[in-house]
Amino acid sequence: MMNSVFRDWDFFSVPIVKGRILLVWKKDMFKITIIGVEDQFIHCTVKIMGVLYPFCLTVIYGRNHLEERKRLCQALDSLSLPVQPWLVAGDFNVVFYFDDRIGGRPITEMEKEDACHWRADCLMAEIRRIGAQFTWSNKQKGGSRIFSKLDRVFSNEAWTDVFPYSEAQFNWDVISDHCYCVIKPVLGQVSGLKPFKFFNMWTKHEKFRETVLNSWGANGVCSGLKGISQKLTNLKSVLVQFNRRTIGDIPGKYLAAKEKYQQAQFLLQQQPQSKELLSAEQEACSEFILCAKMHESFLRQRSKVTWLRYGDDNTAFFYATLKQRYASNRITAFVNDHGQIVDCYEDLIKHFVSHFAGFLGSSSTATARIQLAVINIGKTLSIDQQLSLVRPFFEERC
Repeated sequence: MMNSVFRDWDFFSVPIVKGRILLVWKKDMFKITIIGVEDQFIHCTVKIMGVLYPFCLTVIYGRNHLEERKRLCQALDSLSLPVQPWLVAGDFNVVFYFDDRIGGRPITEMEKEDACHWRADCLMAEIRRIGAQFTWSNKQKGGSRIFSKLDRVFSNEAWTDVFPYSEAQFNWDVISDHCYCVIKPVLGQVSGLKPFKFFNMWTKHEKFRETVLNSWGANGVCSGLKGISQKLTNLKSVLVQFNRRTIGDIPGKYLAAKEKYQQAQFLLQQQPQSKELLSAEQEACSEFILCAKMHESFLRQRSKVTWLRYGDDNTAFFYATLKQRYASNRITAFVNDHGQIVDCYEDLIKHFVSHFAGFLGSSSTATARIQLAVINIGKTLSIDQQLSLVRPFFEERC
């Protein structure tokens, strides 16, 4: 199923308990090598195209029982050597401090003992985290609501040396009872500027023609081809604003409703006993559901593609389709004359510049062999005829 739907992606699932942990990556952007697998983790090396340093990644999904989590800590301890940049992230299903839970039963020393010992033995530090304080909620009402900090991201000293300003951002989602996490390491190299994209749906809007004509009709300081280039540059800026302020109204409302719902969950987990915050969360949930339906209807009217049969996944599939086209046009690596894959961005630029300079920037031998004396024997243009070809253009016809 994965191969037929996501053809440019690869994946790996824990075979011991199939589907318990699923690792998915873009094949032309990441090189993943699986090193070790158990029922509670996947250990692998990751090489990002365009980034010099590979690193080790361990994805965690801890078991519910204490004895099973002891096996997890022992296995993680054995992975600490050899020393190289190492990131350990996921749902540990265990707390590390006494204030990692609000509501429910109190945290005991035995509950966090094994995890804390692993962290100290392997010299692992939690990378800077922003966003939600707690990462899981049982979603129950009133006094039965529980918030816990079960999801974490740890790194070793070698990781800190390579990516010193990394951070993990935890945000509440609208579907799962866990926060999702976005890890932001410091990339070694840039990958170029984001290109301008023209969407065909713009032309269907009633104000599109007026917006384009107003921009194109504005007086410029240059004329000729340079003036056309200036008009196109200005038009790109106008269309970006047109997409953001006019076309983007419905998606903007959807994103605002989603953010409001996430913020309501964040505030409620700080004061679980507050009836006002609980009521505000339920209202935000209802508003988000309404805006999500409007958003999907907006996308359906402008898409007209076969994936409409997927139903509730339309919104996610729509954005995935747009990103897929952009990613397919992005060049992140090339194979040199020796058959080696080069993914360094600076080398990539040098390769293409030298490639085109080889035949665009050099003199042509065919042109050098032309003999002007032979050309002059045939019919040629007079001076007046030559001048008429380069005279300025005027709106009135001749």
